[in-house]
Amino acid sequence: SINGSSISIQNGGFDSWFLRQVEIPVGWQVFPYPVYYNKNNFATRSSDHISGNYSLKLTNLALTTGKYGQNGIFGGLPFDTKGFHDTLTGYYKYITPVSDSAEIRIRSVNNGLSSHPVWSIFLDSSASWKYFEMPFSGFDSIRIDLLSSSWGNKKYSTLYLDDLQLKSQPHNAGIMSSLKSDIGIIAYPNPAQNQLNFHFSGTIPSEFGIRVYSAEGKLMMDNNYQSGSSTVSLPVSQLSAGLYFYEISANGSLLRDKFVKNN
Repeated sequence: SINGSSISIQNGGFDSWFLRQVEIPVGWQVFPYPVYYNKNNFATRSSDHISGNYSLKLTNLALTTGKYGQNGIFGGLPFDTKGFHDTLTGYYKYITPVSDSAEIRIRSVNNGLSSHPVWSIFLDSSASWKYFEMPFSGFDSIRIDLLSSSWGNKKYSTLYLDDLQLKSQPHNAGIMSSLKSDIGIIAYPNPAQNQLNFHFSGTIPSEFGIRVYSAEGKLMMDNNYQSGSSTVSLPVSQLSAGLYFYEISANGSLLRDKFVKNN
C-alpha cells in the first residue's frame, strides 16, 4: 500500500538540462567511474517524448540521483518514512543490437548511507514506448540509478526514459484541460486489455466525442456519444500493444491523456 511520500522526483520528465561539454539533465549526475567518459557514451535530450518537451536518451552510460565523493556515491532524494512503500512509474524505449537490457535500481538510504536490499527492474528491447511500474521500500532517502546496459558499457545500447514519477506524487497536469476539473473523468483500467472505461464523476455531458491516437499521432478511433450514463466503455482489443493517447471533447473543451494497451 502507499502511505504517501514527501518527495517528487526532480526533473522526472527530463525537460531541464545543464549545457556543458556534455548534456546532463538537472537533478542527475553521471556515474563517477572513468569507464563512462568516452565519446561513444552520452546522455542527451530527445524530442521523442511522452510528455513535456524532451525525454532522456542514454547511451552506454549510467546516471544517478545521488552525489559522489572520494568514498563513492552517497545521499539521495528525501523520502517520508510514513510513505515506506511506494512505486516508481514511467515510460521507456530500449534499442540494443545485442541481447541486453537496461536497468533501473533504487537503493534505500538511511542517514546518508545506502543500505540493502536494492530494488531493480530490467527493461528489455522495445522500439515503441512502454509503461512500467517498480514497487520499492525506502528509509529516510532513496537513490535512483539509471543504467543503459545491465552488462557494462560496450554494447552501444540506448535507453529512452520519460515521465518518471512516484505513485504517491501528484502527477503532472500539463496536458490536462479544464474539462477534467469541471466534469471529472476517471479512465480505467490502465493498462487496458479489452476495454477502456471512462467514468464521469461530476457533470455528465449529453454529447461528447472520444478520439484515440497512436504514439506517432495517427488517429486510430473516432467515436461520438449521446449518453446520460456516468460510465462509457471504449473497446480497445483491436489495438496493438503499446502507448496511446485519448482525447475527449465536450462542451467546447478538450481533455487529453494517455493509456497503455496490453495484450
